[in-house]
Amino acid sequence: MVVKCIVCGKDFEAQKSTKKYCSNECMNAMRRMKWAQRNKVEKEQKLMPEKECPICNKKFRPKNAAANQRTCCYECMPDGTQLTRGGFLAKIKEVRGGKCIRCGYNKCLKALDFHHLDPSKKDFTISNDHFKLLDAVAESKKCILICSNCHKELHDRLWAIDELNLEEMEEVELYGID
Repeated sequence: MVVKCIVCGKDFEAQKSTKKYCSNECMNAMRRMKWAQRNKVEKEQKLMPEKECPICNKKFRPKNAAANQRTCCYECMPDGTQLTRGGFLAKIKEVRGGKCIRCGYNKCLKALDFHHLDPSKKDFTISNDHFKLLDAVAESKKCILICSNCHKELHDRLWAIDELNLEEMEEVELYGID
């Protein structure tokens, strides 16, 4: 396995992932450093891996080892906050455009519904009480965002999805429509 030396930064082959130094020279250089310098070097080398926020798709790094379990970026889920189901769904709706794709309604996020474009690919209803964050984000990508009125009209066959005018390429990519 390839490991990076924490002193010189050179990649080297190691049998264990716990190996820190590429050579005896680097190991002795680390021993000669003062304790404060040594901790600083080790801390800089142990940067948290870069992650991608499942809600907004932005890249971010957890601030410390305790935050390494974090799945969302700090914009979507600020420090010290726990997103509720409603808050999480509101974030997804904001990222998906925050308005009805048909009529443009955008006054109340709670009045917007997810409608699956292909019912055969539907795994679960996004507004269910029991869902996992990553699963809900993946499921929302199979849907369009429409207001409650348009959603009810669609299911009563007063209009069809084919009638939607999806001219802007960003909206097409945003909703996963080919």
